[in-house]
Amino acid sequence: MSKNKVSNSSSKRGVIRNNDNKQSLGYPDIKHVVVLKLFDLAQKLISSITYTALGYFTYLSIDSLAGKTTIANVVLSYFLSKDNDYGLPWILAVIFFLWATFERKERLRKVEALHKHNRDLEKRIDPNRTNSGILPNGKTNPKDERL
Repeated sequence: MSKNKVSNSSSKRGVIRNNDNKQSLGYPDIKHVVVLKLFDLAQKLISSITYTALGYFTYLSIDSLAGKTTIANVVLSYFLSKDNDYGLPWILAVIFFLWATFERKERLRKVEALHKHNRDLEKRIDPNRTNSGILPNGKTNPKDERL
């Protein structure tokens, strides 16, 4: 008798159950999961080191200019003076613009990261399913846009 058996519940999908190998069930190998998690961790570490370095270099730049009159001091004092009441809204507008830009990039990155996982789940449930044509990053396919 063969070690490979087709179970009754999974025969519609053609899943072959092998008692010696769980890979045929669609479970990822633990080695691959560990490697993927290590690469995710490496990416986060590199990102954290980059942001820390940028913060440190910003600190050094501010420290070297401390106590000196520069164009930045003149512009900043102009915007923050009590005579001008339109300086603060511009500063807030720039801050919120930068926040929105970074938030959008992060959201697109997360959508793209989850796209592969969703595609694999959809293929497991219904192998004949076709995609909607949306790009992996969540944007509309250029062929679908109207002029």
